[in-house]
Amino acid sequence: MQRAEFASAGAGGAWRGAARALAVAGIAGLLAGCAGTSSDKLAEVVLGPKADPLPATGRIPTQACPEVDLREGTTTHTVYAGDKQPVNVRYQAVVSNVARECSIEGNTMYIKVGIQGRVLTGPKGGPGRLDAPLRIAVARPDQPGALWSKFYRIGATVPPGDTQGEFTLIEDGVSFPLPEIEDIDKYVVYVGFDPGGKENAPPRRRRR
Repeated sequence: MQRAEFASAGAGGAWRGAARALAVAGIAGLLAGCAGTSSDKLAEVVLGPKADPLPATGRIPTQACPEVDLREGTTTHTVYAGDKQPVNVRYQAVVSNVARECSIEGNTMYIKVGIQGRVLTGPKGGPGRLDAPLRIAVARPDQPGALWSKFYRIGATVPPGDTQGEFTLIEDGVSFPLPEIEDIDKYVVYVGFDPGGKENAPPRRRRR
């Protein structure tokens, strides 16, 4: 993925195939317009007004900010009414846009991540609310585990008379120990749906 303040993700080949089978429902046309629809607006919300980067603290240049990775297979989340067949699709949530901004305070790096997407209705869907399982995580692919990870239930509502709804998540609490500048490109911010994810457990209490 090329470095940039803004990255976009498509809807995924699997759903495009299903959409073709459901052309009567009009999903193909809706899905085709998902990626990149509000990139400037989302980037403005996340990044805010431009400011000169400070050498030791404050905002840092985008090229010194970990990239966002939208892994294949995690950019969509589908809810079925019965068997996992195209004709049984109720809703599909799609991550369409992401943006991020990094800052440094002392020995800690902070990342503000913005995620934007849509919920589309299928043949068995209709007006209503969908809570989609989403996760943000920061990791080094060459090392085990994650430096930071959080699970979310993102709510999106399809209003009566419509076939889609929108959702936006702004997370400004991503943080981890400041790495060496030359190692920044080894870190990745992962964004995607996590159907098997568990709610974030509260921190354990220390035994006396």
